[in-house]
Amino acid sequence: MHKGIFITGTDTGVGKTVVTAALCKVMTTARIGAVPFKPVQTGAPMSDGGFFREDLAFYRRNLEIDLPDEWLSPACYEAPLAPAVAAELSDQPVDVEVLDQSFRRLAGRRGMVLVEGAGGLAVPLTTPDFTMADLACRWRLPLLIVGRAGLGTINHTVLTAHYAMEKGIPVLGIILNGASETPDLAERTSPEMITRMTGIPILARLPQLGDISQAGPFAEYCRLLAAQLDVHKLTEEAARLCNR
Repeated sequence: MHKGIFITGTDTGVGKTVVTAALCKVMTTARIGAVPFKPVQTGAPMSDGGFFREDLAFYRRNLEIDLPDEWLSPACYEAPLAPAVAAELSDQPVDVEVLDQSFRRLAGRRGMVLVEGAGGLAVPLTTPDFTMADLACRWRLPLLIVGRAGLGTINHTVLTAHYAMEKGIPVLGIILNGASETPDLAERTSPEMITRMTGIPILARLPQLGDISQAGPFAEYCRLLAAQLDVHKLTEEAARLCNR
């Protein structure tokens, strides 16, 4: 029996990495075994020591992780593109079986695997016909959607939710990221409309806290997430859906 959550975004740059790390931190604080997993990292510049995995570096700064890079982010590409495109340009295809092995290894050792996708659900992973959504289906993982809090989020979030439904991926909930200190009318009304249109709950609304890469803002971000989200309930529901 494996347990995990596939974390996707409504767009690039909505805060999937921060949410993944914060959720992992909140879970481990609640004594729930969890580990972040970035199957494919693009936009990873090469150095003498190999690829610089930016998202993995963020995990390591904020979490206690003692596993090798290759376990946590097995496929890397230098070009900041969709994985299928970056792989084609580098003539190094994404090996899904390697991703499978890494996922199973982490699931066997650390319990809840928090899988951070690359971009959104429709991003091609290996070919135009095999996307991030197909990877979530392959691993039978429920979805957590990360979207923006401001104007425009209704369209992006509802489209993502309905695409997941068409693919048969159960959605645990939605986290809206980057909320203002003084929310405008769009921020105040969008969450309810998203839930009315999708039937999916908004699990948390999280603010933009300056330089989130620093320990202080990240700790505050985790505190706010923990205050809004019942991680035990989320974990139980994720485990149930993984083995549906």
